This record gives sequence, structure tokens and C-alpha cells, in this order.
Amino acid sequence: MVGTREKQQWIFFTGVIDRISHAMRVYINGTEQSLYSSVDTYSTFNVNANDLWIGAGGESLAGHSSFRGALDDIRLYRRALTQEEILALYQQPQDSLPHVTVSHVHDFGNVVVGQSAAQVMRISNSGLAPLIVSHIVSSSGKFHTSDSALTVAGTVTGNVTITYSPNSIGLDTGRISFSTNDPAFPLVNLPVSGTGFVPGRAPVILSILVIPADQGHQVRIIWFRSKFDATNDSLHALFYDVWRRVGSGQAAWDFITSVPASRLEKYGLVAPTLEDSTGAGKIHWSIFRVSTRFQEQVDPAFSLPDSGYSTDDLIPASVAGSGSGETPGL
Repeated sequence: MVGTREKQQWIFFTGVIDRISHAMRVYINGTEQSLYSSVDTYSTFNVNANDLWIGAGGESLAGHSSFRGALDDIRLYRRALTQEEILALYQQPQDSLPHVTVSHVHDFGNVVVGQSAAQVMRISNSGLAPLIVSHIVSSSGKFHTSDSALTVAGTVTGNVTITYSPNSIGLDTGRISFSTNDPAFPLVNLPVSGTGFVPGRAPVILSILVIPADQGHQVRIIWFRSKFDATNDSLHALFYDVWRRVGSGQAAWDFITSVPASRLEKYGLVAPTLEDSTGAGKIHWSIFRVSTRFQEQVDPAFSLPDSGYSTDDLIPASVAGSGSGETPGL
């Protein structure tokens, strides 16, 4: 029956065995298929411990054949449903179904080997029926999930924490996958990535982020300390110098400022940019690097460059009396 229909098309299939009236009925999309409905010849079934096969070609294991399709939702009833009940199930409003939406998982960036970083993956259900999320697994042992399954009620959001724990230096990639009872998205795959590192002479830039609700022309740089930013070392970090590249194709760097090495694990700085990005999708990247300046007479150690952009998020207030662009009284 399914083979006569278009591929990649969901159908609502119902089979009924009515032991009282001794009838077998088949419904597709709420309509009875008289060709496949017949007298119930299985009323002599005995109660037993045999497995229930769905999509089998016969009553024994030897006659079993795989179902060539995808099953979205299976419901078993202890009684025979009426034709009116089956039609009502088929015609139920679409919003009564679960609808899954998953938040984007950002790159974890640089994480110290032996430490961990975490993000929250938000799984939202915009439908009314409960969203069942199961078999939450990671393809990599360096990415872990807080839950293997959860149920999200209608119009509610559930959270799953993803933890990245690198045990070696370098880029790590993987994917988080899970199954849902949303007919449109029975299987969801989300890519994840992060980079493990070990502290060295140079600092490591962790992030360069937009500062929200500001007038633009600035970003926040976060970096991890030099391994010599501690006591009783052979070298002693004195300052961190922040640099901005002069244009995208230039080898020169503008000196921004210095930050004292203060035995912290991480440092932050609000650094200026020369141009803001716009809401029209025009991104103006600014490239930065941070160097360690030592107390000893040795060369500074530079981080790898990283980039970020700024945005103007505030509407400037009008200047009183300046509508014509001229100074009043002149």
C-alpha cells in the first residue's frame, strides 16, 4: 500500500482488529480502504509472550521483512477505534503536534587542556503536544551532554548542557545528535567544535565579542595568561600589550594599550575599533593580537591574531536646535 504512494510523503495509517464484530479494517489518511478490509480471521489468537512485529511479512520470524520507510508516531489501543475517532485523529490541528527548535551551539574556542567549558543547548517546543527528545549522544568523547533524554511540554523550553573537555592540543570536532517525535525533524544533528591548548610564553585570545547596548567602535577582548604570569618562574611576565592590525592587508600594527600582568588566569580589555558593522550585513572585521612583555631582556611573545567586530546598538538622541545643521544665532 505504501509503495503505491509518492516517496518522502507522510501518510496516516490505521489498522483495526474488531474482535466483537469480527472485522479487520484499514484506514489511510482517515479514509477506510475497502480493498484491504476483511473479516477478522485472527480472533483465535491466543495470549502469549511472542514479540509484536510491526511491518512483518508473516506471523513467524522466518517471514519477517523490514519496513521500508520511516515511522513517526505509533499508538496502540486496547480497543478498536471507530471510524469517527480515526478521522478525528487525522484531522487534529497541526499545532497540537510537537515542533522542535534548537538553539545554535557556538564554537567553544580555546580551552586549556585538562579544563572544561560548557554551553547550554536550548530545545524549544512551539507545539502543544509534549516533545519527546531521546537518544541524546555525542560522536566525540571530548563533548559530553548532561542528559540522554528529556520531555519538553508544549510552548516550553528545555535545557541540555554540553561540556567540552579537551585532553590534547588541537582542534576537536564532533556532533550532538538526538531523536524527536516532531514529524518534520525526527533526527537532529548539531556540529560542535573546540580547540585544546596548553599555556605557553604567549597569551591565548579566547574571544573578541561585541559589547551590547553601546554606541559602537569597541569590542571586549578576553585572553588567557602566559604561563610565566606566576611566581617563582624562570621568566616573569610584566605587561600584556594589545595591538590592532592597520587594515586587512597590512603587516603593520597599531599599539592600543598595556595591561599589567597581575597573576590572573584570564584578562579582559575593551579595545577600540575604527569602523562599525551595519545591520545590512556588512561586517567590518578588526584584527587583534596580544603580546607578553617580560621583566627580563627577552623578546615579547605574541598570541595568534584573532578578529571581531563592533556594532552601534543605540539610536543617538537629537541635538536641540540643530535640525538645519547650522549653529543657532550665527
